Amino acid sequence: MTDDPIHSSDPLSQYEEFFRSVTEFERMLVRSGIILVKYWFSITDDEQQKRFLMRIHDPLKQWKLSPMDMESRRRWEHYTRAKEVMLERSHIRRCIDREAAGKTDRLAGKT
Repeated sequence: MTDDPIHSSDPLSQYEEFFRSVTEFERMLVRSGIILVKYWFSITDDEQQKRFLMRIHDPLKQWKLSPMDMESRRRWEHYTRAKEVMLERSHIRRCIDREAAGKTDRLAGKT
């Protein structure tokens, strides 16, 4: 998802629809009793640059490079920002906490 707002021909509508859909889907999972844990594995820009240079200079690793890979290096900051926005906007913890608080209040007889 992180590259959709960067590469899409209609980024805003697809991007906003993603956030509407993903948060509702995650709430549905949690309401049904599923414990939802998200992990994001990432490397630093410096580490990525080091890996790209190794691929460029090592004939055995050059096959791993494509024009898209080279373009993605140029857009590293865009991807990083898109990742941060995605994680922030798809985080449903506050919603779950509010829903759980409401259930607790109803069970205790509070309205």
